[in-house]
Amino acid sequence: MEKFWAVILIFVVVAAAGLMYVNQVYIPQKDTQIAMAETANQTLTAVKAEMENDDAPAIVAANNVIQTVRYYCKTGNTINISVDGKDYLENADGIEEQVEPSKYYAKTIIRDTGAITKIRFTKIS
Repeated sequence: MEKFWAVILIFVVVAAAGLMYVNQVYIPQKDTQIAMAETANQTLTAVKAEMENDDAPAIVAANNVIQTVRYYCKTGNTINISVDGKDYLENADGIEEQVEPSKYYAKTIIRDTGAITKIRFTKIS
């Protein structure tokens, strides 16, 4: 009967060590790998956009929408910027009231022979 309890005790110790390994090593390592994959994906998206091969919309925060509209919408601007159907060209008035601060937007860049002709922002529900 003593050997039976020794086997049970060894099983419990091994199971506890396995649980401790999962909690202390595996789960944090998995979370770190997920974060690294997201960063790599964002970097790839940025590089593709800079190389003008980007045809997929990027996900941006509301403050990025406001900054983009303010940056481009000046006198002499030829790039049409559309935010949920409202167009901005040379004037950025009213952009703060239109954009919801806690929302995210899909940013689509439309090009004509390599030059940007339109930037479209669509709110993501």
